Amino acid sequence: MSHGLLLWLENIDRRRNEIIPIDHSQDTDTLQEHHKTLLLLDTQLKVASLQDMSLQLLVHSEGKKVHVIGNRLKLLLKEVTRDIRELQKALDISSSQQVSY
Repeated sequence: MSHGLLLWLENIDRRRNEIIPIDHSQDTDTLQEHHKTLLLLDTQLKVASLQDMSLQLLVHSEGKKVHVIGNRLKLLLKEVTRDIRELQKALDISSSQQVSY
């Protein structure tokens, strides 16, 4: 199960890297789509966090794997949260520029 969770986290990271770095010059629709994708990734990471906690409770013999998964999960969650904030700022700027025209 821990191998599957690691693969899942790698998939989330790959999908995040398809969006990052955020190009603020993209149109609003594209930025909103990226925002939606990152929110989905954020939700998936939170689910993964719960799975990781259950792994820690159920599997003590694979402590190193659980630790690696936990660290990877925390890092990805922090990065996706930062990316969401950056996209929200870009969307706010884009919206305010459209209103001023």
